[in-house]
Amino acid sequence: MPLEIKTVSVNALMLDPQNARRHPKVNIDAIKESLERFGQVAPIVVRKGVVVGGNGTLTAAQALGWDELEVVEFEGTLRDAKSLALALNRTAELAEWNTVQLAETLAELGAEASGLGFTAEDLDLLVGDLQPPAVIIDDSTPSSDESLPSNQRREKPEPSPQYALLFDDEGQQKRFFEFLARLEGLYPDARSAAEKLDLLARAVFPD
Repeated sequence: MPLEIKTVSVNALMLDPQNARRHPKVNIDAIKESLERFGQVAPIVVRKGVVVGGNGTLTAAQALGWDELEVVEFEGTLRDAKSLALALNRTAELAEWNTVQLAETLAELGAEASGLGFTAEDLDLLVGDLQPPAVIIDDSTPSSDESLPSNQRREKPEPSPQYALLFDDEGQQKRFFEFLARLEGLYPDARSAAEKLDLLARAVFPD
């Protein structure tokens, strides 16, 4: 059955007083930017004027001074409405990002990616899997086997180097993430971007 979408006054809608989902300022700011840029592209779900799904959207619309929102009326019981509210949020949480594709898309969008909810810190995290984990060795305390003969001592592991990846401009960044996306197709079984780069280097520069 097709959805019946109605346009109602924002003043006629009420936030769910028992909403289990929190909407911090950073979340509301991101929704506001999305509404300002794209408008409302999906209706919120309500039951008798109380929001079931879309409390963040209503909060953002109120902050923007909007007069109306599009809604879909849920006809179920109050108990069903509570279950639906949890399901709408939880099913979204269970999805996962394809980080290589995400990085490629953000790089392709460039400046247009602003206002989508992603920060510079988020981009740093996407690049983070190119950096091997740091191995910290504390030499301040003698190891327990230093009293053993030298031929019986365990060798200390060498620390893994860390590298910071910096781009001179957005063009470099875009081309790099396009390159990573191609590596995803070449080495789908590799566990990280670092492993994909290593496999490529071994293929291009064999021992």
